[in-house]
Amino acid sequence: MSVHILQRLKSAIPALAGVATACVLSVGLALTVLQRPSDFDSSSSTNSAATSQSQFALEDHAEEAVDGNTLVADLVELESEYARIVTLRQMLANTNKKGALELLDQTVAVAQPKLRLRLQVQIVQKLASIDPAMALDHAQNLPMQHRNQFLEVVFEEWSVSALDEALSHAATLENKERLGVLRTIFRTREDLSTTRLSQIAHDLGYGGMATRLKEDLLVKSASRNPEDSWNQILEDPWRDYSQVMSLVDVADAWIKAEGRDVLYQIAESIPNHRTRTQVIRILLGQFPAQDAPEAFDYARSLYDQTDDSIFRASLFWWTANDPYSAFEAVTELEDKALRLKMQTTVADRWAQVDPLALLQNIADFPTKAQVNARRIAIGEIANTSPRNATKALAQLPSDETKSVAEQLAYRWAMKNVQEVVDWIQTDPTVHDYQDDLLVEVFRVLVRTDSEAAMKLALNRPVRSSYRSLEYQVVRLLISENKFEESLALLPRVREGSSQVEAFYLVGLNLALNKNINQALELGEQLSASRRDIYLRSVMRGWAFNDAQGLYLSMDNMSDWETKRLAANALAEYPETLNKDQREHVKTLTGRDSLHDDFETMVITSSP
Repeated sequence: MSVHILQRLKSAIPALAGVATACVLSVGLALTVLQRPSDFDSSSSTNSAATSQSQFALEDHAEEAVDGNTLVADLVELESEYARIVTLRQMLANTNKKGALELLDQTVAVAQPKLRLRLQVQIVQKLASIDPAMALDHAQNLPMQHRNQFLEVVFEEWSVSALDEALSHAATLENKERLGVLRTIFRTREDLSTTRLSQIAHDLGYGGMATRLKEDLLVKSASRNPEDSWNQILEDPWRDYSQVMSLVDVADAWIKAEGRDVLYQIAESIPNHRTRTQVIRILLGQFPAQDAPEAFDYARSLYDQTDDSIFRASLFWWTANDPYSAFEAVTELEDKALRLKMQTTVADRWAQVDPLALLQNIADFPTKAQVNARRIAIGEIANTSPRNATKALAQLPSDETKSVAEQLAYRWAMKNVQEVVDWIQTDPTVHDYQDDLLVEVFRVLVRTDSEAAMKLALNRPVRSSYRSLEYQVVRLLISENKFEESLALLPRVREGSSQVEAFYLVGLNLALNKNINQALELGEQLSASRRDIYLRSVMRGWAFNDAQGLYLSMDNMSDWETKRLAANALAEYPETLNKDQREHVKTLTGRDSLHDDFETMVITSSP
């Protein structure tokens, strides 16, 4: 034919809007897209004749398009997706297997990926209605990223027309593809019994999933009859707790259909207490923030069948929007233990959203609810104004001050470490535990300026019952893998209870990094008594972390006493040595067996 199909399709698009009924749309729309608007008149006989003529014209064009390899290209040029799909479907309705295959071949030339995919899906579905085995072959040859979509349309058709044949072919697919086919069959063949569906799942290698797939279908169909879907899920053989989210989805559909009072029926119908609580908690948590008071009332009514956790979501939003009303509501709870828990919940949440207001009203709360709320409130204030937080800190009971001050110091250090150091050293409120607070901020200070941290540590008195701040500097440098800095600062660590521990941390890391001579020589900086403790500690830590490394280094140690200390350390971990190595260690230690008591005075702290 000389008139191009695209020209006629484009001219027909305005006429589509004039078709008034579903009947006309289904029968005549695709046919009339080839007519010009001027072809229409009010005569029914004329319309009938035009429809008949268009039918023949369309079939002629279909043959020409397929044979001339032009139809798909013409469809791509259409601006209306609706007209494109209607036209394609009408063409497919009048196309045989050969024509469908030719159309499928033509789609390869379509440049737009999404459009190409839409066209191919329609054509493969048509092919599946004619020859599903051939459609399957073509589907498997299409791009991997879309293969499951094509398999879905093939087995939608096949599972209805010849289920057993479809299953026979499905069994030959890969695991994930079989699972996709199984889902398609479950969705398409709702008429099959649970027993039959279970057998199909078993035959395709997913016997344990039959109930789960059926459950998925119930969830998807819940909007039509939520109560029936709900009952079917509860009656299936799966443990209810494993189906919580499915129950929630169906319950949500049920609530939307019948209102929130169905929550009572939902709670009563779930036999398992744990499942019931979880479902109710999630459903109440889905209430909009403005409906938090209503959610709280439902929680109060359902508390006897659940537990106190169902209150928390409503109080989270209610306290954020209206803490005074939330506090009044929980204060009216009759159960004393529940009332205290919920008052604590309100106090903690109030401290997060408005810490200053919480502190002003803290006296209204029970004593047990006050402690953590004050800590949270001051921490929140510290995020924006550490100076204001210090003022609030001064108002705390003395037994709460230290723990809150530690939190304040750490948060403040993240903003300005020098400011917090100055505060720690000058504020009389925290005078009694300055060193403890400095330890909280030392990680930040050491990371930014290790020299300043060491100077600060040396200005603090050494307390015999505490590890010195110099030790903390060395420990933090080691934890940051700053070995050279730790080694440089080590000689400045003052004598005291933690001097050997600081040397041990550095020496052990030197040994583990194969700087053995340097590790052994490091102890020369210590007094004779402390040097002995240092060497024993390093050997013990080395044996624990790298027994084979120590064993291989042991015979190269020139000093006999050092070699003996190494052997004694290895004797504590005989399971890390082979038979010959154990015998050699016994020779050096002079022991008949290993695991004798190791010498005392060994540092046990880990690096």
